Amino acid sequence: MKKTIQIKTSFHYGIASIGGKTLTYYTYKIGPRNLMRAITDLHEHSESMEHGYGNVGHQGSWIEIAGVRILPDDLAQYEFETDPSNYRDDYHMRATSKTVWLQDLIERCLDGRIVKERKELSEYMRREDTKRDAEFIAEHDSQW
Repeated sequence: MKKTIQIKTSFHYGIASIGGKTLTYYTYKIGPRNLMRAITDLHEHSESMEHGYGNVGHQGSWIEIAGVRILPDDLAQYEFETDPSNYRDDYHMRATSKTVWLQDLIERCLDGRIVKERKELSEYMRREDTKRDAEFIAEHDSQW
């Protein structure tokens, strides 16, 4: 697999010529500045696809880095951590540089850390949900 940044879009089966397919619309060389450009292009591209195919026909657009899909949570975290207005001077914290943050995201995708982190989080959430369910049932068992 080529190590590139791609913007991909999925379409509903009901669309005649491209239904049920996932197409690559943009491809960039790997790098933080290109990823920054891809994020900007993704927003514009998604709006264009939504306008052209509607919310049912356009099933979604996303960014992939070397075949690893970037989740909306990753982009929201990027927006938050790089926005200086989210940090206060009295805590002596500064926003992370956009280039540094995106370079770290790229490295996590390339070496597989991001996939491992997602699996660990998923397993943790599953365990916590099971534990909460068991506690709820034990607490309310007499009511059933």
